[in-house]
Amino acid sequence: MGGRVKPSRQFGSVKKTRIAGLSILLIFALLAAAMVLLAACSATQLLTEVQTRVQALNTKVYVVGDTGPAGGTVFYDKGVYSNGWRYLEVAPYDQNAGATTVWGSSGSAVGTTNSAIGTGKPNTDMIVAAVGTPLNTYAAGLCASLTLNGFSDWFLPSSGELEQLKSTQIVGAGAAVGTETYWSSTEMDYSYAYKVDMALVGTTSTDIKSSGYKVRAIRQF
Repeated sequence: MGGRVKPSRQFGSVKKTRIAGLSILLIFALLAAAMVLLAACSATQLLTEVQTRVQALNTKVYVVGDTGPAGGTVFYDKGVYSNGWRYLEVAPYDQNAGATTVWGSSGSAVGTTNSAIGTGKPNTDMIVAAVGTPLNTYAAGLCASLTLNGFSDWFLPSSGELEQLKSTQIVGAGAAVGTETYWSSTEMDYSYAYKVDMALVGTTSTDIKSSGYKVRAIRQF
């Protein structure tokens, strides 16, 4: 007598094999997408992203006027970590101790420097690359060569960063800078650069690069 034919177990095993195969393909597709993403990012971008995420996990919160990690005074908080930093701190003393220092050599342009907050570091790097050594003979070099309390990532502030420091000082938040005129890392042209008079409200102007002014380093963290 003819009975009902039982489903073959082979069909079930084939189905499972196909599902497993699709899972492996999906995993390879995800890995390929990840490799494309990594290839699109530079090593510097990846490092910056990692540093930003690590710093964001830091539970320490600073307010303007606090002592920073390097022993300076915190004078700016942008509110969130991005591009590897959130705060700016100013060194506790001038880098040209009682003297004045030139900005750099007149007659040659460094390049495209900027005035905004957050641009003092790349400005300083460009100046040092253009002017060279000895570092202790010009403003950006003095800042770039500074090591204080184990930190060596100091730079000459942009004009915008100096103006922020000045406004913080005016409201009495404890950023210990004098009332003299300080060089910024913001260049105007091949002969002139911007300086900020810390004693007068709203006084940011230019002077020839061979003029001597005070120098105070800042850092990001």
